[in-house]
Amino acid sequence: MFDNQLALLKGKEVEVDFHGTIYKGTLVDTSEDEVFLKTAGSLFTLPLNEIGDIRAQY
Repeated sequence: MFDNQLALLKGKEVEVDFHGTIYKGTLVDTSEDEVFLKTAGSLFTLPLNEIGDIRAQY
């Protein structure tokens, strides 16, 4: 679903909509079913199939 978008956003600052909560951080990496997001204090692993949207921060 997000494959091309994720490749373009890798290493960039993004906003991830996960169940209505917006997480902001750096898109570190992705796998077939997970997204790895680095924030100021942590590294989050979020299931890809539960993400509503991923977009670049401006």
